[in-house]
Amino acid sequence: MVFLWLDQTSDDLPQTRQVRIEGTVNKLTTDNMKELYDIEPLFCKIRAQICEQGKVVEWEKLKRDHDQLFDKVTKYNVQLPKPDHVVAYKLVPDVIEFYEAVGQKIGDRLLFTKDGISWQPKHIAA
Repeated sequence: MVFLWLDQTSDDLPQTRQVRIEGTVNKLTTDNMKELYDIEPLFCKIRAQICEQGKVVEWEKLKRDHDQLFDKVTKYNVQLPKPDHVVAYKLVPDVIEFYEAVGQKIGDRLLFTKDGISWQPKHIAA
């Protein structure tokens, strides 16, 4: 999994940051997913009810569905159970790398590798 940020510093220098994670990805069990879903804020539960990720939607209809469900939940204290299409995954990291470069300076890379239960940090060449 990679997260990349491209930005500028307050001095208008280009700034690049990246976090890279390697590891095992596991689908959460139904019970674990229900525990997570139960503590989600209302807007997340409503989104889960009206959206199936990746499906093409008609924005106005989606907005109407959202507003109607929001009104129903807030006026009548309706509970929103976890829909069957909602799933979650857990990434168990073995390697985590941080990278940062600003302007024309050499980039800094810091690599953490898992050694049993501890993490070993190393600087590596950019």
